[in-house]
Amino acid sequence: MVRLSGPDDDGCKVLVTVPDGQVVQVAFEEFMVKKCGGGTGGGSHVQVFDGSTVNDPRIGDFCGVEERRRPKLVRSSGAQMFVVVSLADGEAVVFRWSAETGG
Repeated sequence: MVRLSGPDDDGCKVLVTVPDGQVVQVAFEEFMVKKCGGGTGGGSHVQVFDGSTVNDPRIGDFCGVEERRRPKLVRSSGAQMFVVVSLADGEAVVFRWSAETGG
């Protein structure tokens, strides 16, 4: 489980790697990211990439407290997922990952 809170964990990057032949599945248990902003520093967000860097395909860019904007389960197509978190004071994200079969 990963627990991040702003502003101490602002700019945190997490690389999740599971065994070859499996995929990463991330479940967000807490998601308090109030101020939305693009990936260029305009506000808070959680970016998820399908691979090991920000140059890999983006799975999603998540923010907001409305239910429709919160990520549910996020799944990679391979054995790695890269998560970039930008948080302001009072915001927090908690997620856990698992290795799942198939791609």
